[in-house]
Amino acid sequence: MQGRLEGWLLTALTGRTRAVVTALVAVAFALLSAPSGASADTAIPAHRVVVIGIPGLLWSDVSASDTPALWKLTGSGSAAVLSVRTTGPKTCPVDGWLTVSAGQRARLLNGGCALPPTPRPDGTGAAVPGWEAITQDNAGTGYAAKVGL
Repeated sequence: MQGRLEGWLLTALTGRTRAVVTALVAVAFALLSAPSGASADTAIPAHRVVVIGIPGLLWSDVSASDTPALWKLTGSGSAAVLSVRTTGPKTCPVDGWLTVSAGQRARLLNGGCALPPTPRPDGTGAAVPGWEAITQDNAGTGYAAKVGL
């Protein structure tokens, strides 16, 4: 009995593996043979990216009834999950945003998960109070993060 079961399992796995490989080859062939959307002479228009961050939000929290705007956004655009690691043992929202801006681990020195400083109007834009100290602190860590890029 055991020999027959092992033989059947091997045949089933081989058949399943064969089906998966066939499907992957078909998808790869379709992607490689599909005509390009733009010719070499056609410029591809720039697209804007909006990053929405909600600390502690889980995908199971997003639904058509509880979070209709987020539900619609994820259905009509692209969505991803990002787990940010910062320089300290605990990641606070401000540390996470600084890390996203730098592309590597960053922090708000002595932030203690406090709210970030409120930006102040500065000519045509705004400036974050203490920004110079934030950039210097992050440049001096082992990650040498360049925040705000």
